[in-house]
Amino acid sequence: MLLLGARQLGAALSGRGEEAAKAVGSVAQAAEERLGGGLRALLKAGGRLQSAGVDLVFDSLAPHPPGAAALAPAAFSFSRETAGALGELLPGDAALPWRELEDKLEAFELFKYARERLGIPITPGAAVMPLAEQLRRRAGLDTYSAVWVTEGLGYAHGAGAWSAGGEPRRLLADASAAGLPAQALIALHAGMGLAFAERSLAPLSAAPGGGGPGPAGESSSLGAALAGFLSLCRGNAAGGYEEITREALGLVARNLHPHLVAPIAARLAGIDALLVEYFWHGVGRGAYFAPAHALPYVGSARRSLAELEQATPDPPARSNALAGFAWALALVNIRRPEVVEGFLRQHRERFLPTAPAAPATPATPADNAGDFSAAVASGIASAVLVWHRSVGEDAWLGRFLAHAPDPADRQAVALWRRQVKEPCAAALEIARGARGPSIPWGSLFRYRPLGVLLAGLAADASATEARAAAP
Repeated sequence: MLLLGARQLGAALSGRGEEAAKAVGSVAQAAEERLGGGLRALLKAGGRLQSAGVDLVFDSLAPHPPGAAALAPAAFSFSRETAGALGELLPGDAALPWRELEDKLEAFELFKYARERLGIPITPGAAVMPLAEQLRRRAGLDTYSAVWVTEGLGYAHGAGAWSAGGEPRRLLADASAAGLPAQALIALHAGMGLAFAERSLAPLSAAPGGGGPGPAGESSSLGAALAGFLSLCRGNAAGGYEEITREALGLVARNLHPHLVAPIAARLAGIDALLVEYFWHGVGRGAYFAPAHALPYVGSARRSLAELEQATPDPPARSNALAGFAWALALVNIRRPEVVEGFLRQHRERFLPTAPAAPATPATPADNAGDFSAAVASGIASAVLVWHRSVGEDAWLGRFLAHAPDPADRQAVALWRRQVKEPCAAALEIARGARGPSIPWGSLFRYRPLGVLLAGLAADASATEARAAAP
């Protein structure tokens, strides 16, 4: 997922490195003025990250920038470590965007270089190591690394399937027979879905000028691309996971083909209303990695959310997009609950309205704080369920659930309790119960209000058990 976000980031900022560098550098400049002395050297390293590192990371990850070389893992490690060091040194909320950037870069590095991290040979034309064996090599990884490496393996598995000739079939459909661990299936399907969506939509950007085919050709080409993508999802996903592969379409469209977001949503609406919900959830996940939110400065999330909500055509699309954004925020920062808390505090007025919203008009839709609150709570709880399913009761999940804001900030304490602590506890109660393994995990990749989500998980688990017991 982060590979595609970084590519879109590079495309947006290619040729505007100076502007991006100035935005990133404002935090470092302010901190240098306050801290001074022996810390200047490290802050100047942050400046190099802004001027050289930002150009390197962003420009080299544009789809096909002229003369760009592949970004080495060492360069990513340097950028990540510099962001992390600044996150440790900068005061208060100024540190949070840098810590968040560090986590994004680490997750991307793990995803992009998954097979290299595991020592898996990558030789063109050579036989590919069985996926089950690749997964066994994760044994020495920490849980955070394992999740993102697994998604990277899923992406590589999906992307590489065409090299054998013909369309991929049943790549993960027979997961249990292939000896794939159940805990790996969510991340594997997420990665495979990204590969399928990227492959399916790629021809639509082949027109001169990069703007995609014209209106007449676009309609038929888009219809064929969507039909092919949905067929790939049906033919390769395991039962209960197909929705995960479908949801990836929104992330790829948002980050690589933004001009297609509205046309895709319209075409999907004519096929199945649920497809549209999953699509907008994916668009929200993609927005989390957009340039407006990737640059490390306080307030970037507010700008990214404003652009996201402006793009959504109706309340269901908006709720799914917001839930997808919150879903990505929680999963990337599962080790840093303070980043999620910072997000809640930055938007506290949307969770704690002081007056009723003004009546909506077609030009100015109402900013319903209840819908925003419900979408964020549902997205965070769903992400925590995905994490629990993928790694179990690990230390990072425990730290996330045990986090407590400063007691002096009573609003922050209340926000954390209502938006994170209570929703996650209620969701995990179901996952930890006897019916937990029967949850259809693909249902967590769309928005449902928390009460509906919890009731639905229990009902869906019962239905899954009944189908499994049927003769």
